[in-house]
Order: sequence, then C-alpha cells, then structure tokens
Amino acid sequence: MKGLTVVVLLLVCWEDLRHRAVHWSLFPLTGLLFGAPAYLGRSHAAWLADLGMNALFLLVQAVALVAWTSLRYGRWTDPIGRMIGMGDVLFLAAIVPGLSFDHFAPYYVSGLVLCLVLHLTVLRHWPGQPRTVPTAGLLAAYLACWVVMEQLGRMPPLHQGEQAMVFWHG
Repeated sequence: MKGLTVVVLLLVCWEDLRHRAVHWSLFPLTGLLFGAPAYLGRSHAAWLADLGMNALFLLVQAVALVAWTSLRYGRWTDPIGRMIGMGDVLFLAAIVPGLSFDHFAPYYVSGLVLCLVLHLTVLRHWPGQPRTVPTAGLLAAYLACWVVMEQLGRMPPLHQGEQAMVFWHG
C-alpha cells in the first residue's frame, strides 16, 4: 500500500511540475491512501483529534492569508488563483486525514520553506521558468520521501502521534 502511495505522490509531483495542474482524480486517491491506514490504525478519538488539529492549523493560515491579501489590496480578496492554486488546497485537504499533527505541522512548515527555496533557486538559474510555485507537486515529492523514510524505519509511522490528544484532553 505504501508503494502505491509513493507512486501516486510522484504522479501528483509530475503533473504539477509538467502542467502546473494536477488531475482531479489524484486527490481522492491520495486522501484514501493516506486516510485509510490512519483511520484504521488508531483509535477514532486520536484520529479525530489529529484531523481537527490539522484542519485548524490550515484554517488559521487560510484566514491569515485572506486577511493579509485583503489588507494589502484594500478590499476583500480571495487568494485562491492569485496566491495559491486550487490544486494546492485540494492536495492539503487530501493529506490532512492521514498525518498525525505531530508530523503534519513540521512537514507542512518545512515543506513550504523547501518549496520556496527550490523555486527561487530554479528561477535564479533558469529565469524563463513560470513564476508560479508548483506547491502541490513539490510537497507531494517531499511527502513521498517521508513515506520512504517511514518504510525504511528512519521515522515513526506518519499517522501516529499524541500531541493532538494532549491538546484536546490536557
């Protein structure tokens, strides 16, 4: 199952890098491949706690992005399409159910930093490249590396963690 997960993540990466768009069918498949092991491998309370924390983490960022763009342009602004693509949103929604908050937050933050560094490096060395950042594709490739490291025993299972349960239950 993890091998198929890596293949699907690499397909997301390929589609986003090549076309700057990802076929819609890859998002539910990614969600199923990540969400099913997490849902079946943990207590429902722990899974729901992680799902809630991951969603809350993204919601806070979305509200901050909308507030920032609205202040910047002096009117209510929807950043989807201008600053973040729908594919990026759908990819993040697909992986939220499958990662514990212990892994999601560090993955997301380090992944965004890596995306920006890689994209700026590409723009510097190949200035003719599109200026849009293929965030979903780069995050998918990065997550594929995490899945491989998990399978090699270099990191604990990505769907296990206790920080969300501690947060909700003290």
